[in-house]
Amino acid sequence: ELFGLVESAVHDINGWRWEDVEVEDRGDGILMLILPAYSSVKAAGTFIPALNERLAGNASGPAAPPAMRLRAALHLGLADRTDQGWTGEDVELTRALVAAEPARLALEAARRAQLAFIVSGSTYESVIQHGKRLIDPTTYEPVWCDAGQAGPVKGWITVPGYACPPGVEPASTAAPAPASTADAGAPAEPASGSPAAAAQTVYN
Repeated sequence: ELFGLVESAVHDINGWRWEDVEVEDRGDGILMLILPAYSSVKAAGTFIPALNERLAGNASGPAAPPAMRLRAALHLGLADRTDQGWTGEDVELTRALVAAEPARLALEAARRAQLAFIVSGSTYESVIQHGKRLIDPTTYEPVWCDAGQAGPVKGWITVPGYACPPGVEPASTAAPAPASTADAGAPAEPASGSPAAAAQTVYN
């Protein structure tokens, strides 16, 4: 079901083709890798709203299945293909963002929303803050996310339909101390590369 919704949202984007998007099933969610030639502005400003609309449409109607809700993350970086799938520090950072506590808290608090969306700090600076297309940077709040050995990394989170994401504490200027140094994580993210997106499924 999630693959079908994501494919439909990709087809909604002018100039995007499903055949050009790498998608991996990660059990409770998916990992998407988007061609560098595809605009990261479109990924955040057009694809995410299209996915949100598809989720809302899927949840409407008297015979609708249990509502699917998503945490989605976007980061620009590099990825390596192995026999086990796509890997790399930037892939791990994307996964850390989508699984981060602020994303979970925001979606839990936003009961009328279908989706919470978080981006890395560098993605916010290079894509979001400029406010192109349907992107409204004023709806994003900075948050600190635990990235394992890399320590806290800053992300920016938004919830479509909300002026500011509920349930999260905006990041202070100083980074908090790492919660743990035992888990593998991702180092500081680069400022450019291919868009990588991750989504985790949550059912009401």
